[in-house]
Amino acid sequence: MKSKTILKALAIVLALTMLIGYVPVPVAAKTAVTQQIVTVEDAVQAEMDLNGAATYWVDFENSADL
Repeated sequence: MKSKTILKALAIVLALTMLIGYVPVPVAAKTAVTQQIVTVEDAVQAEMDLNGAATYWVDFENSADL
């Protein structure tokens, strides 16, 4: 008898936890930084024109604020 009561209480707690987890949380996005002009080397552009894709490295001026 006692184990059935514990199982019912556990089921209610789990159901409430699932409902609380379903509630969406409003999130506000930060304003994006304006885009800057990007220069592409001629070799990369030529490979993209020829193959439709190219392999290249991107060097960022700043590090990401994670």
